Amino acid sequence: MKPIVVALMSLAAIGTAHAQPATVTGTAALSCRTTPDFMVVARNLPDEIGVELYGRRRASSGETMPCAFAPKEGDLRLGAPEKPYVVEGMNGRFLAVTELVGMAGTLHVYDLSTGKAVVSEPLTEANQTKTAGNRVSFTIRSEAGTAKTCRGLAGFKKQGGSGEIGVPSSVDLATGTLTRGTKAVCTYAQ
Repeated sequence: MKPIVVALMSLAAIGTAHAQPATVTGTAALSCRTTPDFMVVARNLPDEIGVELYGRRRASSGETMPCAFAPKEGDLRLGAPEKPYVVEGMNGRFLAVTELVGMAGTLHVYDLSTGKAVVSEPLTEANQTKTAGNRVSFTIRSEAGTAKTCRGLAGFKKQGGSGEIGVPSSVDLATGTLTRGTKAVCTYAQ
């Protein structure tokens, strides 16, 4: 098994973050997201679904940085061939990514000013993460479904699967705030 490098190192000193949606540029193999204070570059992984990426603070607000995959020491680094990510959205200093693991995944929201995850939640297998404006919506996986908690469980079992309980939730990328729904749902799982 190849070693996986995920370095969450502190970026430059924390400054004022602007809650501004990222501008996206790039090519089919490379995409760049920029806000006045940060840049995130994502590169498609060969023979994999997903990307590896890095995030960096701009030296000055609005500094022009080339859209090239050239991470440096101190950058936030995520993803590798055996641990791909999907970028869900970026606003101001917050970056939302899904870490692809097996049939499901984990949604992480990173504060680019610190390089640390402020949200990390497991997703249901049936999850369809949706981004609209500053909000990323998803379903947090909480437990396996039972006959008592999952009305569709018998049908899921006939299809060769099972059920899992999840809570519809969302993250506001302008603030990094997680909002959990109040009603659980049961969805199909392998």
